[in-house]
Amino acid sequence: MNNNYTIRTLSENYRKHKRFLKEKESGINVHSKEELDNSNYIVKHTEMVVNSLRERDRFIIYNEVILGKQGDWYRDCLSPATYYRHRKGAYERFLRCLNE
Repeated sequence: MNNNYTIRTLSENYRKHKRFLKEKESGINVHSKEELDNSNYIVKHTEMVVNSLRERDRFIIYNEVILGKQGDWYRDCLSPATYYRHRKGAYERFLRCLNE
């Protein structure tokens, strides 16, 4: 499977579960306890893995997975060549850590 697609899917999934937890905090509890427990695990595990990454990897993964940024969001901080060179490794390390 393509890592770009996997990262995009993980980001969408993370943000969906984060929204479920915010709805619960706001008193809009439309999800079962099991769904909320799953959401809590997914959010906490994803954030723990992101925080464990080295700085450059964390920068890329945080923006793309946690914040859901797409496109050329990185241009204010990195050149396209630097971004693409580091993105591949960041994706691989994040996915490996996520599965441990």
